Amino acid sequence: MIHDPETQYDADPDWVRVGEAADRAGASHRQLDHWITHGYLTCHRTGHGQGYPRYFTLAEAEVLKYMTLLVRHGVLPKNAGDLAHQLQATGRARLGLFVITTAHFAEHPDLQQHTTTSTGATA
Repeated sequence: MIHDPETQYDADPDWVRVGEAADRAGASHRQLDHWITHGYLTCHRTGHGQGYPRYFTLAEAEVLKYMTLLVRHGVLPKNAGDLAHQLQATGRARLGLFVITTAHFAEHPDLQQHTTTSTGATA
């Protein structure tokens, strides 16, 4: 088993471990691996193969939160990834005839349940 040494990413508040981001968003680790493999989300790897930590930027962790909720409410993962990236970048995204904004997610109970601050307190 490869030890996980502290890296520059652990000390940098602009990065979060992929597993921690998944837990915050309420996504399963298996689901997250699938989304990364298919390119819906982008992570940085500190090495190749198993046992090396993977990291998201805070922006990509926010995309994960939106994507998780969109998929949970019936949007296909590929479409959810595109919409979530639009939401993170601009605060709004078009879904068919509808425009959704980040305000739609602000009070969502699922998001509030899983979102925590860096100190571990529920946001």
